[in-house]
Amino acid sequence: MCCSSFLALFVNYVEDNPILHEIRKQADFRLFLPKDNKWKVEVKQPYPLDLKNPITLVTLHYFDNNGNYVVGIEQHKAVGYKISREEIIIDVKNNSTRKNVIEEYFKPSENGELITFNGIKARFEAWATKDKGGILRWVNNGTYIEMDSSKLSKNQMIRFAESLK
Repeated sequence: MCCSSFLALFVNYVEDNPILHEIRKQADFRLFLPKDNKWKVEVKQPYPLDLKNPITLVTLHYFDNNGNYVVGIEQHKAVGYKISREEIIIDVKNNSTRKNVIEEYFKPSENGELITFNGIKARFEAWATKDKGGILRWVNNGTYIEMDSSKLSKNQMIRFAESLK
């Protein structure tokens, strides 16, 4: 997570923003964007942005007018999306380590409180140490969507999620 945050692409959010429109066209899933949003958006993933190839994951960070992080949204296919995770095996007896990369199909977490909005079942997990926010996860039309915020309340996050079109 080194330097990529300094190189991410910031755009003033306009519903018909050409960069977001191109990302939406190249995504191999239906990309949901908020209707009538006034926050600035940072295209965190894909990085680097290459509009010549299909896009399999999009992460957008939204900032208020003062530049404060408000909410992040990650989206990808709900079914058929592969993730990679690393497993490090430490052999103390032989003083060695090795790394295995395990690739598996993504499976949404079933943790958290079950809620429903716009006829969609979602899961909300509050932050343990914060008064506001948490993680809201759901699937809509084959797209997995995960939203995180420590600035918005649970109800504000749900209202924002309802605005995604």
